Amino acid sequence: MRFGLFPHGGKIVEVCADLATFLPRRRRPGGRAAGRADTSGAGQFAGAGPCDSASSLVDVDTEDYGSALLRFAGGIRGCCTVSQVSAGGRTGPSIQADGSKASAQWSYESPGLLVIRKRQEPDTILEYSDPVQNRLQAQKAMIESFYSALSERASPGRERLYADFADGHHSVEVVEAMMASSRSGHWERL
Repeated sequence: MRFGLFPHGGKIVEVCADLATFLPRRRRPGGRAAGRADTSGAGQFAGAGPCDSASSLVDVDTEDYGSALLRFAGGIRGCCTVSQVSAGGRTGPSIQADGSKASAQWSYESPGLLVIRKRQEPDTILEYSDPVQNRLQAQKAMIESFYSALSERASPGRERLYADFADGHHSVEVVEAMMASSRSGHWERL
């Protein structure tokens, strides 16, 4: 959830969610996932190798799909969808911000591109030369921010570039509210 909060700093205050298990049985993947310590067979299969017709079927008792409408403090609205059943899908968070004059879109699958769209104008594509280096720099800045705060060198009011305990707690509250909303079929306030 921090991913969705970071661009504007608002907290999620209300959710309306739908969670489901679309594939209650699926084939155990081959490759590197087959050697995992989880012997229950119900673990996550993300990044797993290919399945063949001879692989065993395992029961899945967790949600493999979720979609939610989000209301943030300050009136911002958002939505998110999470899926473990999108054939060929990879880890692919993306952010799209929509405004009255323009929209911006960024995707993890193309981290070096930021697309700006305006009405009746061609798209503007901002391209970063080395997305891997940019990711490494961002990670380094996050770690430096964390260690600076630990050593009490952080200035009051300095921007924090990492998730803290309060952020983790809020994320748990959001997930619990999503689960309650899915059961009740109503909006849930945090």
